[in-house]
Amino acid sequence: MGQVDFSELGKRISGEPIESKQLQLLVNGMAEAFGLEVEDVTVLMETNGVLMFRHPKVLSRSTVPITLKSVAGQTYKNNKVYVYNNLNEIQHVELFEQFVQKEGGALPVQRMISCPIPGKNGPKGVLQVCRKGRTRDNAAPFTRADTDTIISLAKIAGLYL
Repeated sequence: MGQVDFSELGKRISGEPIESKQLQLLVNGMAEAFGLEVEDVTVLMETNGVLMFRHPKVLSRSTVPITLKSVAGQTYKNNKVYVYNNLNEIQHVELFEQFVQKEGGALPVQRMISCPIPGKNGPKGVLQVCRKGRTRDNAAPFTRADTDTIISLAKIAGLYL
């Protein structure tokens, strides 16, 4: 299993001069690649020593410290992809459950992939995708192919964001 080819998405993003529209193209591509709602996709970028949410927009005023106490901070600090198919057993900040409300109420995040966005001198930020459900069995596990997919998407994000 190799990396997924997202060259067409990269071309669309590179051809878009407006940064917010580039971000939206990336978010839509991530959601489509994983079969998720756009609310289940996260883009965080490093700014002044913290990770700032670029998406979802409802969290745009929120920051995540770059420490090992958060999944995003750990991903950024260690510059490593993390796959959590048991997120309910891992200590994490429950921002999605608290702030990203959906019709019928928010479901807890059960599974997550967190991937650094590559930059010239280390990571520029973090991409995350999550699967929600009432229980872990209600959310499909992430696979090696999913890991390859998010790595490909992170490379595109690193080039254009």
